[in-house]
Formats: sequence, structure tokens, C-alpha cells
Amino acid sequence: MKFLTKKIPIYLLIVTMFIGIVTVLVVITSFKKDEEEKLQSATINSQNIATSCDMNISRLKGYKFIRPLLFAERSCEAEKLFSVKNAASNIINNLKTKGNIDNASVYIRLFNGRAEWISINDEIKYQPGSLLKVPILITLLKMEEKTPGILQTKLTLTQSAFATTGLKQEFLKSSIKVGSSYTIKELLNYMIINSDNNATVLLNDHLPLVELQKACTDLGITTLDLTKSDSKISAK
Repeated sequence: MKFLTKKIPIYLLIVTMFIGIVTVLVVITSFKKDEEEKLQSATINSQNIATSCDMNISRLKGYKFIRPLLFAERSCEAEKLFSVKNAASNIINNLKTKGNIDNASVYIRLFNGRAEWISINDEIKYQPGSLLKVPILITLLKMEEKTPGILQTKLTLTQSAFATTGLKQEFLKSSIKVGSSYTIKELLNYMIINSDNNATVLLNDHLPLVELQKACTDLGITTLDLTKSDSKISAK
């Protein structure tokens, strides 16, 4: 083990330390250069995207100190979905030519973080039917957040309310009965799961208009009367 006690010349030690320091500096410099190039490339790509296709940002209103994000999407359609758009357009045109439909709209959105979408005939509006039940559901769940216990409130379907609903029941699997009482939570189940129009009207009649108005406004719906045929929205 004599080599362990052998003296190392001071100049050799200095040279070794110098080489080590230079090596470390070269590695650090190379790493920084790579990171700067990546950052520069990302910045250029972001600028190109912003120039060619800006982002539309929608935020929830009604708060004093915050503006919660509702959604963000590109202002232009996704090129990679154009083949799907062309195929859907051909189907629509063929059905129109045969007289099977008057018109149709399609909206596809990929929830992949890139906010990619395509749309066909998004200017045409249709009566949403049971989709109008969604704002009622949202409103009552938001009310439950503010005042826990509201979903346990009981409501009763009267004969007069049943006779004046004005809504045709398309799904007859299960519906609430005249004279029976149900909690709001049970009525929400009837409304959403069974598409029960009687439960819908009963809930709508007991909703504070201001609360329902806010939910509809957030969703871009302006007409609140569920019995009128002019409550129309686009596919988008």
C-alpha cells in the first residue's frame, strides 16, 4: 500500500483541479445554451400560434375579487379535424338532398388541453328541448353549495300544476305522481335520469328567478321560459 503514501506533485494537483473546473463550466454552459434554445423555440411557436389563431377566454362574472375561468378555446378550427368535418358535411348534404332533413349542425370539441374544435352550421339555432333542464340542475346544486339542506326541501305536484305544464312527456318510464311529495334531490333525479317534464316544471316554479337567470346567462342562454318554442341555442 506504498502508493497511498506517495506524495503527489503540487503542479499535478493544480492541473487536475483546473481541468475539473473547466469541465464543469463547459457542461453548465452547454446546459444553459440548450435551455435557452428550447425557451426561444417555445416562444417563437407561441408567437406563431398567437398570430395565426388567438385564444378566446371566457370568465365567470359576478365575483368581486376573482374571475374564475369558464373555458378557453382557439378562435380558429383545428386542421387535423378537417377530414371529420368534410365527412360530416357530406352526410348532411346527402340527407338534405334526399329530403330526410331540412338542416343539421355539428360541433366537435376535443378536451385534450389544446382546445381544438370544428363546427358545421354553428349559426343555425334549434330548440334544445331537455337540454334546458341542465341550467335548472346547475342552479339548484349551486344553491345547495351556498345553503346546505335545500336539496332536502319537499315539493308536491298538484293537479293544477300537472294540467298546465304544457310540455309533452316523451319518456314514460318513470314520472312523479299528482298529490305526491318529493325532495328536490329526488326531483332532480326524475328530471335528469328520466327526463321527467313534470319534475322539471315543479322545480322551475320554485326556483328564484335571479339564481336561474345567472346560470342561464353564464351558459349563454337568454330565454328562461321552458314552455316556449323560441328558446333556441346553437349546437356550439
